[in-house]
Amino acid sequence: MARIILESGGPPRSYPVGRSLIIGRHEGCGVMLDDTQSSRENTGIAFDGRAYVIRDLDSRNGTFLNEAPVTSPEILYPGDHIRIGRTVFTFELDRDDGGLAPELRVPRAAESGAHAEAGPSTTGRGPARERPNIIIQGPGAARSLFFWIVLLAIFAGGAWISRLAFLWAFERTIPK
Repeated sequence: MARIILESGGPPRSYPVGRSLIIGRHEGCGVMLDDTQSSRENTGIAFDGRAYVIRDLDSRNGTFLNEAPVTSPEILYPGDHIRIGRTVFTFELDRDDGGLAPELRVPRAAESGAHAEAGPSTTGRGPARERPNIIIQGPGAARSLFFWIVLLAIFAGGAWISRLAFLWAFERTIPK
């Protein structure tokens, strides 16, 4: 279960995120802020099936993730700081994070020692995030060629059958 913890802007308090959470000044928000620099519905956090994602809801003063403005949906990592106006939250995950992608999970007790010895993390956590390269891989040249040949055969066969049907219909309409 994910949660955000209020760090500044009021007494420390924990708010569960669940599947989604709206943060803002409006009474209907999951987290209601008493901050004049926030909008009525300022920020949204949601679980997209793979990770928790934060987005700014077209607020007047914006949402900041690790002091960088959120201009498009961003993945949240444990320890990320979210600033809305003068209010600061920290994003945390519990140990029961089985539904998350492996690279986003909180290290288990056995893994944490190995990670501590490895030095600074390069998984994209923290203020200096590195975006992972996305590789889109197709079916391969041989499989693509096979699919194109099958597609051409279907079109050629369809054209041949259409031609036969036309000739058959044409012969029946011409008087002998």
